[in-house]
Amino acid sequence: MTENRSDMQDLSPEEVGARVTAILAAAERDARATIEAARREVLAATGVVEPAPRESAPLVEHGSEAVSPALAALMQALDSLSSRLSAVERTIDARLEILWRALAPGAGEQPGPGGPTPAREQAARAERLRAVDLAVRGFSREQIAVELRSTLPDTEIERLLDEVLERA
Repeated sequence: MTENRSDMQDLSPEEVGARVTAILAAAERDARATIEAARREVLAATGVVEPAPRESAPLVEHGSEAVSPALAALMQALDSLSSRLSAVERTIDARLEILWRALAPGAGEQPGPGGPTPAREQAARAERLRAVDLAVRGFSREQIAVELRSTLPDTEIERLLDEVLERA
């Protein structure tokens, strides 16, 4: 590059950008060639044989896609696992349905005139579940009692806490 300063000042910004890009591209090519030559020199000096490039395995069909055999095997294993998981989910759903029916209000004996109604039983179960949840989350007996006071009388709270916290 033996251009003088006056020639450089006449260049547009696009031309300067193009020249800078060309210079950087040439420098990158030179750097890559230098690195590759050094790598070959080190391999030759140490006696290490450069591994041949691996040939890619032929593609196989999986569904509507052409994929490598390893990926096809992985996809097949995933499909198998997914179908087994679906079967487990169906089994669990069926068992839960049986349990829900057994626990549903009116599933057992009908309450007598002074006995609990299905609505009261469900509300009692909900408060028990709430108490258990608060206990599991680390609330103290007093904190749980404060939380339950809006929906239950104190005597019922004490009985419920005795029952829930005794099992904890």
